[in-house]
Amino acid sequence: MSFDSSTPVQYVKGVGPKRAEELKAKGIETAGDLLYYAPFRYEDRSNLKPVNQLAPGETATVIATVVRVQAPRFRRRDLGMIEAVFTDGSRTPLAARWFHAQYLAGVLQPGVRVALYGKVEFDAYQGGLIMLHPEFEILRGDEDDEDAGLHTGRIVPVYEAAGKVSTRVFRNVLYRLTAALLFASTVLGGDADFVKLSTSGQLFIPIGERIVFTNGIRYDHGVPLGGEVLLPEVERFFAGGDTSVRGIDRDRLKTEVIRTPLYPGSMVETVRVVPAGGNIRVVHNADLQVQVWDESFLGVPFASAVFLDSGLVTNSFDRFQLEDVRHSIGIALLRIVTVFGNLSLEYAVPLDPQMGDNPRGRFHFNLGFVFN
Repeated sequence: MSFDSSTPVQYVKGVGPKRAEELKAKGIETAGDLLYYAPFRYEDRSNLKPVNQLAPGETATVIATVVRVQAPRFRRRDLGMIEAVFTDGSRTPLAARWFHAQYLAGVLQPGVRVALYGKVEFDAYQGGLIMLHPEFEILRGDEDDEDAGLHTGRIVPVYEAAGKVSTRVFRNVLYRLTAALLFASTVLGGDADFVKLSTSGQLFIPIGERIVFTNGIRYDHGVPLGGEVLLPEVERFFAGGDTSVRGIDRDRLKTEVIRTPLYPGSMVETVRVVPAGGNIRVVHNADLQVQVWDESFLGVPFASAVFLDSGLVTNSFDRFQLEDVRHSIGIALLRIVTVFGNLSLEYAVPLDPQMGDNPRGRFHFNLGFVFN
């Protein structure tokens, strides 16, 4: 679907019909209205402090590691409270508490490194420092402390909430979409003239305490310049494999069949199926993950998932038809959830196999996330 400033806001990724109704109360009805919805202030979350330098009453950002997580129960009612204890290199503990956030028990696991932002208070009941409902981002791999994520570790915009559409949701909707632009020219020493645009986005929706639904899309578009119709072969987009449309061999979402006579004048032909890239690539992934083991013998959670992948590789949308989009369905037999990303053993089957595909599907080993 193409977007412009008049597109109804419900079709913007991350909004949907329910949030669109709440945004309407703020006068936000189109994508253009959303883009011009300005934050009422900015918060400087870039000043990182070690835990042992925090003082009650101040607002700060810290980088720390989860030590333990618990869900206290109350006699009269369940407040869905989650308490976590963090520490950093200073070895000073910092507690954090969230209400009505049971799903965090499956997100904040011991050993996970996070960036926390919030107001520091003194917990008179337990003693020590605590943050109530802090913003947080999980850090993966060897990320720099200064690049803690979308909501912490930088100057971030703060939006006036619209019903249940919080400032965090506004930041997700407006900034989750990322884009990159590449320009090549023979004037700059390249072999050809072209422009390539790449954009991708992911939306994570917790469902209860153990289930997470992920909806992701990637769009790549190359424009040949100088009268050319196709991108240079090495610059074309391909799909299929571990990190795009699983169930299909690597780079073989779109293929070309080459038929060659066995010898001159022969009626017998040899047939080869080779990858055929294109100027345009669109890949979509829907993933439903269920945590099946809170803390395995490896000290990290185990999960399983089902997923649906879709992809399109073409040179132009002029003659686009729905049957040009290919699909696969699969299951993550074992997914190890770690601070560095997911390690996943998966099996997927193409729903519309073509020549060269194995209709029975294939195994995949995924390190990290789709679209990496």
